[in-house]
Amino acid sequence: MAWNIYEVKNTVKIDKTLAKRLFAAQEYEQELWHSVEDVRGPAGLLHFSPDHMEHMDYLHLNERVLRVLKRAKVKGTIAFADHEGDSQEKYWGYAFDGKGGLRYLSKKAVLRLLAEEERPPSAVHREFTNERLVDIVDSEGLGYAIQHYVSPEAIDDKALRALWEKAARAMNAIDALLDEVRRARTQEDERDE
Repeated sequence: MAWNIYEVKNTVKIDKTLAKRLFAAQEYEQELWHSVEDVRGPAGLLHFSPDHMEHMDYLHLNERVLRVLKRAKVKGTIAFADHEGDSQEKYWGYAFDGKGGLRYLSKKAVLRLLAEEERPPSAVHREFTNERLVDIVDSEGLGYAIQHYVSPEAIDDKALRALWEKAARAMNAIDALLDEVRRARTQEDERDE
């Protein structure tokens, strides 16, 4: 089952030259990005695509990319949160010192950084516009999108966010009821054997 993680902090700016070097560092074509333009996000920040869901943080598994960033002596912090997966309320991150060094951030360190910004840890960048949701639902289906792809907190439109939350609760309740039926069937089958 897939879930979303969230980028809760990103201050690592990269220029176009570094974006090209990072793009070239991919092990195979489109491993992380489809084009060089995908490497840089708004304001020239290193980009992490929410479309990659729980795989959004490519740094933890990609030494090549980390090596390029360290050699470029980038400075800044990138942090993520997992509010949905098996490890709910997990936080982690990376602090680049601008001298080629990298420090891995624990949950405690990330929460401290967020508190210093006076930003609640559960605050999520609202990255899903209605237009983007239409594309996701058309591609993945409404039920999957609601239950597994898009967290309500990440929806930009307030009215749609409220409906999404209600739909998610209703679908989870339906799943729970159906799970009870499945368990009862399994118990019946076991008694029959």
